[in-house]
Amino acid sequence: MADPDAITSLNNLGVLYKAQGQYAKAEPLYLRARLQSLFPHMHLRGKAFEYRANYPTGESQVLLSIPHYDFNWQLRYDLAQPVILPKGTELEVTAWYDNSANNPFNPNSKVDVWWGQQTWDEMLAGFVDFVIPVSMNPRDIAEPAPQKIASK
Repeated sequence: MADPDAITSLNNLGVLYKAQGQYAKAEPLYLRARLQSLFPHMHLRGKAFEYRANYPTGESQVLLSIPHYDFNWQLRYDLAQPVILPKGTELEVTAWYDNSANNPFNPNSKVDVWWGQQTWDEMLAGFVDFVIPVSMNPRDIAEPAPQKIASK
Protein backbone atom coordinates (compact mmCIF):
# COMPACT_ATOMS: atom_id res chain seq x y z
CA MET A 1 0.00 0.00 0.00
CA ALA A 2 1.36 3.42 -0.92
CA ASP A 3 2.16 5.85 1.88
CA PRO A 4 -0.32 8.76 1.48
CA ASP A 5 2.19 11.26 2.89
CA ALA A 6 4.79 10.15 0.36
CA ILE A 7 2.28 10.34 -2.51
CA THR A 8 1.19 13.81 -1.43
CA SER A 9 4.81 14.97 -1.22
CA LEU A 10 5.85 13.31 -4.47
CA ASN A 11 2.80 14.60 -6.30
CA ASN A 12 4.49 17.94 -6.85
CA LEU A 13 8.26 17.60 -6.71
CA GLY A 14 8.77 21.10 -8.16
CA VAL A 15 7.14 22.67 -5.12
CA LEU A 16 8.92 20.20 -2.87
CA TYR A 17 12.29 21.12 -4.38
CA LYS A 18 11.61 24.83 -3.83
CA ALA A 19 10.85 24.05 -0.19
CA GLN A 20 13.74 21.72 0.65
CA GLY A 21 15.58 20.45 -2.45
CA GLN A 22 15.28 16.82 -1.39
CA TYR A 23 12.90 14.06 -0.38
CA ALA A 24 13.66 11.36 2.19
CA LYS A 25 11.61 8.40 3.33
CA ALA A 26 12.50 5.52 5.65
CA GLU A 27 10.69 2.20 5.89
CA PRO A 28 11.28 -0.42 8.61
CA LEU A 29 12.13 -4.06 8.02
CA TYR A 30 9.92 -6.50 9.89
CA LEU A 31 12.34 -9.44 9.54
CA ARG A 32 16.11 -9.88 9.29
CA ALA A 33 17.09 -9.50 5.63
CA ARG A 34 20.14 -10.03 3.42
CA LEU A 35 20.54 -7.04 1.08
CA GLN A 36 22.14 -7.96 -2.25
CA SER A 37 21.75 -4.94 -4.57
CA LEU A 38 20.33 -1.44 -4.97
CA PHE A 39 18.81 0.28 -7.99
CA PRO A 40 18.15 4.03 -7.67
CA HIS A 41 15.77 5.63 -10.14
CA MET A 42 14.78 9.24 -10.83
CA HIS A 43 14.23 11.24 -14.00
CA LEU A 44 15.95 14.30 -15.53
CA ARG A 45 15.82 16.57 -12.49
CA GLY A 46 17.52 13.98 -10.27
CA LYS A 47 20.70 15.43 -8.78
CA ALA A 48 21.90 12.97 -6.10
CA PHE A 49 20.72 9.76 -4.45
CA GLU A 50 21.57 7.98 -1.21
CA TYR A 51 20.59 4.74 0.52
CA ARG A 52 21.15 4.55 4.27
CA ALA A 53 20.50 1.80 6.81
CA ASN A 54 19.36 3.10 10.19
CA TYR A 55 19.90 0.24 12.61
CA PRO A 56 17.80 -0.45 15.74
CA THR A 57 20.96 0.28 17.82
CA GLY A 58 20.87 3.92 16.68
CA GLU A 59 23.85 3.51 14.35
CA SER A 60 23.54 4.23 10.65
CA GLN A 61 25.44 3.22 7.54
CA VAL A 62 25.46 4.72 4.06
CA LEU A 63 24.92 1.79 1.71
CA LEU A 64 25.21 3.73 -1.55
CA SER A 65 25.90 7.38 -2.32
CA ILE A 66 25.56 8.79 -5.81
CA PRO A 67 26.56 12.47 -5.55
CA HIS A 68 26.15 13.11 -9.31
CA TYR A 69 23.09 11.17 -10.43
CA ASP A 70 22.75 10.82 -14.22
CA PHE A 71 19.47 9.66 -15.75
CA ASN A 72 21.37 8.26 -18.74
CA TRP A 73 23.53 6.05 -16.53
CA GLN A 74 21.08 4.05 -14.43
CA LEU A 75 22.57 0.94 -12.93
CA ARG A 76 21.84 -1.81 -10.50
CA TYR A 77 24.57 -1.70 -7.89
CA ASP A 78 25.52 -5.17 -6.66
CA LEU A 79 27.09 -4.98 -3.21
CA ALA A 80 30.61 -6.44 -2.98
CA GLN A 81 29.40 -8.27 0.15
CA PRO A 82 25.72 -8.70 1.02
CA VAL A 83 24.65 -6.64 4.04
CA ILE A 84 22.68 -8.38 6.78
CA LEU A 85 20.02 -6.00 8.04
CA PRO A 86 18.51 -6.89 11.43
CA LYS A 87 14.79 -6.74 12.08
CA GLY A 88 13.81 -3.14 12.84
CA THR A 89 16.39 -1.60 10.51
CA GLU A 90 14.98 1.33 8.56
CA LEU A 91 16.08 1.65 4.95
CA GLU A 92 16.17 5.35 4.18
CA VAL A 93 16.28 6.67 0.64
CA THR A 94 17.09 10.33 0.03
CA ALA A 95 16.86 11.96 -3.37
CA TRP A 96 17.96 15.47 -4.27
CA TYR A 97 16.48 17.32 -7.25
CA ASP A 98 17.46 20.30 -9.35
CA ASN A 99 14.51 21.99 -11.04
CA SER A 100 16.54 25.09 -11.88
CA ALA A 101 17.71 26.53 -15.17
CA ASN A 102 21.24 25.55 -14.04
CA ASN A 103 20.39 21.87 -14.65
CA PRO A 104 21.29 21.26 -18.34
CA PHE A 105 19.01 18.16 -18.43
CA ASN A 106 15.95 19.99 -17.10
CA PRO A 107 13.37 20.17 -19.90
CA ASN A 108 11.61 23.20 -18.38
CA SER A 109 12.58 24.93 -15.14
CA LYS A 110 9.54 27.23 -15.26
CA VAL A 111 6.92 24.57 -14.57
CA ASP A 112 5.88 22.68 -11.47
CA VAL A 113 6.92 19.06 -11.76
CA TRP A 114 4.46 16.25 -11.15
CA TRP A 115 5.11 12.61 -10.43
CA GLY A 116 4.70 10.62 -13.61
CA GLN A 117 5.99 7.85 -15.83
CA GLN A 118 7.34 10.13 -18.56
CA THR A 119 10.94 11.35 -18.56
CA TRP A 120 9.82 15.01 -18.37
CA ASP A 121 7.83 14.12 -15.24
CA GLU A 122 9.68 13.08 -12.10
CA MET A 123 9.75 10.08 -9.83
CA LEU A 124 11.69 8.49 -7.04
CA ALA A 125 12.11 4.73 -6.80
CA GLY A 126 14.66 3.17 -4.47
CA PHE A 127 14.59 -0.46 -5.54
CA VAL A 128 16.31 -3.09 -3.39
CA ASP A 129 17.02 -6.79 -3.87
CA PHE A 130 16.93 -9.13 -0.89
CA VAL A 131 18.08 -12.74 -0.84
CA ILE A 132 15.44 -14.80 0.96
CA PRO A 133 14.61 -18.48 1.39
CA VAL A 134 12.42 -19.80 -1.42
CA SER A 135 9.73 -20.69 1.13
CA MET A 136 9.50 -17.12 2.45
CA ASN A 137 6.92 -14.57 1.32
CA PRO A 138 8.82 -11.38 0.30
CA ARG A 139 6.05 -9.22 1.76
CA ASP A 140 6.98 -10.45 5.24
CA ILE A 141 10.10 -8.24 5.15
CA ALA A 142 8.20 -5.01 4.52
CA GLU A 143 4.84 -5.56 6.19
CA PRO A 144 4.06 -6.26 9.84
CA ALA A 145 2.78 -9.71 10.65
CA PRO A 146 -1.00 -9.84 11.14
CA GLN A 147 -1.97 -9.64 14.79
CA LYS A 148 -3.62 -12.75 16.17
CA ILE A 149 -6.75 -12.12 18.13
CA ALA A 150 -6.93 -14.12 21.35
CA SER A 151 -10.01 -16.30 21.60
CA LYS A 152 -12.13 -16.26 24.74
